[in-house]
Amino acid sequence: SVESVSQLAEKKQIRIVLPARSIEVMGDPEKLARVITNLMGNAIKFAPEQSQIEISLVEDEDFVIVKVTDEGPGIPPEMRDS
Repeated sequence: SVESVSQLAEKKQIRIVLPARSIEVMGDPEKLARVITNLMGNAIKFAPEQSQIEISLVEDEDFVIVKVTDEGPGIPPEMRDS
């Protein structure tokens, strides 16, 4: 996923910070990669130039939560339900 968005990030001088460790999960690798790539692409699209995007993984019982955090404006409160 990082490789597929790296050129776009470089154009905007956005630094991508990856988790210090990996976590093995069960799932469809193509679908997982597509979702993470889309999240990262959106983060890059809306993040200001020369900013940072951080990918983090949180284990939660039988699940892993993937967080993509950027320095962009975020989703306006009135649009979050849609």
